[in-house]
Amino acid sequence: MVTMKFPLCLLLLISFPLVAAALLGDPVAPWKANVRVAPVSPVAGRHSIHSYYVANPESPDGKLMVTDGLTDTVGGQPTEWGIMVADMNGGKWALLHSFVQSKGALSWRRNDPHPAFSADGKRIYYNVSDGEFTRLFVAERGQP
Repeated sequence: MVTMKFPLCLLLLISFPLVAAALLGDPVAPWKANVRVAPVSPVAGRHSIHSYYVANPESPDGKLMVTDGLTDTVGGQPTEWGIMVADMNGGKWALLHSFVQSKGALSWRRNDPHPAFSADGKRIYYNVSDGEFTRLFVAERGQP
């Protein structure tokens, strides 16, 4: 009888996140509509960046993750870089902002966007190198 309890417990543990996601709705929904994206600094002609060591790709509630990469796999252009939010349970993505990432600060190493959630989970900060300067951007989630 002990052997039957273990598989049942394992099945419950594996299926819980999927069932919870179905019951709680789409956690990516606030990032799919009415998202405001803007540079953090209104001052033009200078760099404004944040560093990778403070980046946290997981939302404070643990439901979402943010990443950067080529956007063609989520509906963007093949040559564009972008910021994407994903449901930690898998399957649901939102492309927040796509851009050219081949310019910006000139150094031996290009600046990576390093997207990170704010402490309250309502904003995502990231670097964009699409012009002469690398700039810090913020995306603020919309209402579902």
